[in-house]
Amino acid sequence: MNRSLMKLLPVAIGEFLPKNTLTSCGITRISVNSIRFCSAVGIERITKDDIVDTERAEWEHHPPPAAESFQEEMKLRSELKGKLEKIKVHHKGHNRNITVEVNRNYSTPLDVARHVGLNYVQLSACALIGQGKYMDMNQPITEVENEIEMEFVWFKNSKHDPTAANKTLWNTTCLLTGSILSDVFRDYIEVYPWLPSVDLNCESGAFGYEFELVGQKNGQDIKWNADNDEIILLNRKLRSLIYSKPFIYGIDVTRAGAEKIFGKGSYKIEMVDQILTKFRESKQSVNKIRLYCCGDLVEIHPGPLLPSVGLLGQVEITAVYPLDCEGVNGGFVHRLEGVALPSVLPAHHWPWSVITQAAKEDARLERNGEPTLIEDFAQWYYDQYIWKTGL
Repeated sequence: MNRSLMKLLPVAIGEFLPKNTLTSCGITRISVNSIRFCSAVGIERITKDDIVDTERAEWEHHPPPAAESFQEEMKLRSELKGKLEKIKVHHKGHNRNITVEVNRNYSTPLDVARHVGLNYVQLSACALIGQGKYMDMNQPITEVENEIEMEFVWFKNSKHDPTAANKTLWNTTCLLTGSILSDVFRDYIEVYPWLPSVDLNCESGAFGYEFELVGQKNGQDIKWNADNDEIILLNRKLRSLIYSKPFIYGIDVTRAGAEKIFGKGSYKIEMVDQILTKFRESKQSVNKIRLYCCGDLVEIHPGPLLPSVGLLGQVEITAVYPLDCEGVNGGFVHRLEGVALPSVLPAHHWPWSVITQAAKEDARLERNGEPTLIEDFAQWYYDQYIWKTGL
C-alpha cells in the first residue's frame, strides 16, 4: 500500500465514525497497526467477509414475511371500528390524583398520561393497573370493569419497587439487540432469535438474549465467540438503531393469528403451542399470546416494553458466546449479554466503564437445565406473564 495512503487511512476512518461512537467504545487514537476486523473462535472462524456493516453499504429494504404479516394485521385492526364504551380511570400516585374517562379497547395508558401531565408521558416506563397488573403504555385498555385504578411506574421513585421498571428496560433492550442480528451476518448464515430464557434479576444488573446461528463454512458448523472488535461493531450497530428511534408495536393474537404471521411449520408455532399448553395445564383462561415487532423482527414476548426508546440511556453489549446446546434448527445456540441504564439515571463515563468491564469479566450467566429448549421458553413466558398480570 502507498505510504501516503496509509497515513490517510486512520484519518478517513475517524471521519467516517462519529466522534461520540469512538469515545464511547474507548477508542481515543487509531493507528494502522491497530486496525483489525472481526474474527471469531470456535469450530470455524467468522471473518470480516461474514459480518456485514450495513452503515457502509446501501441496498433495498425487504421486510421478511413475518414483519409484513404483522404490519398487515396492525393495519386491519386499526380499520376495525366497534362500539365506543367509556371507562373511568382513577389515577393515583406522584401527588397527582385525577379521574379521566377514556374509550375501552381504544385508549391506552399513554392517553391517560396525556391528561395527567407531560412528565407522565415522558417518564413513565409502564402502567400498573389495580394492585399487580402491569401493561405497556401503548397497549389498549381492555378491562371489563367500569372503573379502574392506574398508576404510572417511573425509574426514579423511592416509593416503588424498581423491579417492574428494570424488567421493562431489559425487555426493550433485548428486543432491540435481537433486531440488529439479522443484518449483521452474510446471507449464508441464518439467525434464529429465541429471546431470553434466563430469568434475570436485579442483582445481575444485565440483560441476556439467546439466538441460534445456522450455517457452515468450509464444511464446519459455526460457533461464535465475539472478540473486542466484534463487540464494538455490534455496539455501534445497536446505538445507530437507538438513535433512529424505531417504533415498537405489540399485539395479542390467537394461535391462528400467530400461524398467519409466522407461517405453518415455523418453530415459533411450536413455542406458541407449548405456551398455550402451559396455560391450559394451570387452568388459566388464556388463549392469546403477545407479539412485538421492531423493524424486521417479530418476537413472542409477554412484555411490558418501554413506550419509547427515548427512555433508554447508556446501553452496551458486553459479551457474545456459544452455549453447549444445539437449537431446533440444527445450529448452535449463542447468548448475547449487555448492560443498560435509563436516560433519567445517567452514569459518569468512569463508573460506566467499571460496570461494563465487570460485566465482561463476569459473563456467562448460570442457568439450570438445557438452555433454549422450547419447553424452557414456554415456562419462561408463563412465569413472566404471571408476574406481569398478577395472577
